Amino acid sequence: MMDKDWDRLFRAKIQEAREALEESDRISQKTAVLQRKNWEELAGPLLECLLESRTATLGHLSDEDRKLRLVSLLLLSEYWGLDPGDAPACERLALNDPDAEVASIALSCWGESLTNTNDPRSGKLFAVLVKDVTRPLDYRAVAYNCLFQLRGLPLESWPSMPGGIIFNARFPEEVDWKFVDTFLGPETMYR
Repeated sequence: MMDKDWDRLFRAKIQEAREALEESDRISQKTAVLQRKNWEELAGPLLECLLESRTATLGHLSDEDRKLRLVSLLLLSEYWGLDPGDAPACERLALNDPDAEVASIALSCWGESLTNTNDPRSGKLFAVLVKDVTRPLDYRAVAYNCLFQLRGLPLESWPSMPGGIIFNARFPEEVDWKFVDTFLGPETMYR
C-alpha cells in the first residue's frame, strides 16, 4: 500500500473515532438529563440540598418518605459514590425496609459499596439471600450480582442481560450454585 493510501485510511479511522466519541458524549448528556429528572421527581425541592451535602443525603436514608430514601440511595450511588463506610446503612435498608423497591436498590448499593473487598460476612449474607425462597426473585437476583461485585469479578463473568442482572425467568435455574456456596461454610451449604 502506498503512503497516500495509509494516510487516507489513518484519517478515516481517526474520523470514525471522533464520531464515536461525539455520539458517546451525546448519549451521556441525555442520560444525565434523564437521571436528573428522575432525582427531581423523587426529591422535589429537597434535591438541591441533597446535591450540596453528602451528609444530608445520608441523613435521608432514614426518612419516613420512601421517595426520599430511594433518591438518597440513588444519589449515593450515582452522584456521591459509594464506599465501604456506606455498607452498614445500605445493609440495614436492604434487610429491613418495608418498601420492596427501596430494599432492592439498597441491596444493590450494599454490594456496590463493597466492590472488590471480598468481605466474608457480607458474602455469606448475600449468598443466604440468593437462596432465600421467601424473597422476591428480583431481590435474589440482585443478591447474586452482589456476590460477583464483592469478589471484584470482571463484568464479562456476570450473569448476562442488560444491566448485568439475571432475568427473573432465568433465575434461579441459571445460578451457579457452586459459586454461591463458596461464600458459605461447608456446614451451611444448602439449596
